[in-house]
Amino acid sequence: MPADVAAASRQVIADYGPPDILVNNAGFATYRTFEQEFPDEMERLYNVNFGGALRVTKAFLQGMIKRSSGHIVNIASIAGAMTITPNAVYGGAKHGMMAWSKCIAIELARFGVNVHVICPGRVETSFFDHETFRMRAHRKETELTIPIEEVVQAIIDTILHNKAVRFVPRYYGLLAWALHAFGPLVQGPMDRLLRARIEDLYRNRDKQ
Repeated sequence: MPADVAAASRQVIADYGPPDILVNNAGFATYRTFEQEFPDEMERLYNVNFGGALRVTKAFLQGMIKRSSGHIVNIASIAGAMTITPNAVYGGAKHGMMAWSKCIAIELARFGVNVHVICPGRVETSFFDHETFRMRAHRKETELTIPIEEVVQAIIDTILHNKAVRFVPRYYGLLAWALHAFGPLVQGPMDRLLRARIEDLYRNRDKQ
């Protein structure tokens, strides 16, 4: 909640001063289509995956600006650079984080504050413990996972080399570029894959 963020940030600043590096990493998802999503969960998906980053960054930003240095690292997702279904709210929030990060990177450059975006794929964490992920039908692409250590190293490298956007693994960046560069040649097969995921989800639901 906004009041909690404000209180916590004031305490951190009082104890330690403004952060040198701020990592906005909060996130969760469900494996539901927009049609299946519950209104209260929709609000939470938006607030955790995007709204929280706005509030936390705003709470610490003035101290970083006053000091004329700092790094803001926003953990988005490959779902922030390309369409991945189901979960339109999660994808929309991550797209929003990408757009917001690119905007504030330009706005904050004059103050010496750098903004970075990390777009990981399926990280081996408790992210997928939600019951909707556990109940879904197995698909081959869900086996493509990356250890959390790889994401941590990507964050460090991105800060050290002052990169704007980093995909983890890197080949996701090529895929996202190809979807935009080659249009229907790549988007067509991708859309068929995504529609198959949706059909699997509804088929699996109807069996239960």
